[in-house]
Amino acid sequence: AKYFNDKENHRKETGNNAALAIKLIIYDFFNSYYSIFYIGFIKRSSLFGKKPVKCNGFQGNDSCSEEIEIQLYTIVFIKFIFDFWELGRPILKQQTKLFNLKRQLQDRDILPHSLEHQMICNEYSYVLFEYSEMLINIGYVFLFAGIAPLVPVFIFLLGYLERCFDTYKIFFLERVQIINQSNGIEMYNTIFKTFMNR
Repeated sequence: AKYFNDKENHRKETGNNAALAIKLIIYDFFNSYYSIFYIGFIKRSSLFGKKPVKCNGFQGNDSCSEEIEIQLYTIVFIKFIFDFWELGRPILKQQTKLFNLKRQLQDRDILPHSLEHQMICNEYSYVLFEYSEMLINIGYVFLFAGIAPLVPVFIFLLGYLERCFDTYKIFFLERVQIINQSNGIEMYNTIFKTFMNR
């Protein structure tokens, strides 16, 4: 999505953010919910002349709603693993750079927030990706809470964990931000309001 958006060469940052938000939402929506909609609506149907396939519920039951529930819990569990990886990977990268830099500087201490420290920090990941991830997580709650009643609890815990990890990353693992002027996050603001008002 970011590659195609960069090729469009928008004049202003606001237009760039709005176009990227739309692309991210479409991509993430398809990527995140496709398997669940497939199980729910296509798997057992004879659409396009294909043979219907049995669903795999708990203990081998032919229940698509149970298979969707298993799928949802699996997705949320994998999201927890990725959250820890999202924090662990920058820490490993930074520690490796710090070790190499200390060797170059003959084991001199590097002060936090000094120029040397900024050199070993990672660049901040694009904030729209974070909003897109939040939107998809809220979608799991709004669309599938009736099938998997514990998903809202896990998504809440995931959101809290994500907030703690992102705060730590912004303060300790990433470079000081270079501000790109934009009129806010209008596209995501509109989508969040639409979700909350339904």
